[in-house]
Amino acid sequence: MDPRPGKAEAVWGSHVRLSDRFFREATEAPVPLDLRVLRALRSPFEIDIYIWLTWRFFRLRQPVTIP
Repeated sequence: MDPRPGKAEAVWGSHVRLSDRFFREATEAPVPLDLRVLRALRSPFEIDIYIWLTWRFFRLRQPVTIP
């Protein structure tokens, strides 16, 4: 997003609307992410996998195999 007025709005809009359920889950049970890792990743796919795996491992209560 380009923070300059009028630059990002034409392409992406200036806000994101979250459902109440998603907002509650994100704020009541946040997952710790390492910003150094996020900066090192280059593709959206890499970022998605990192965030998904971090979320999965953070929520685990017992060993599990991820296929």
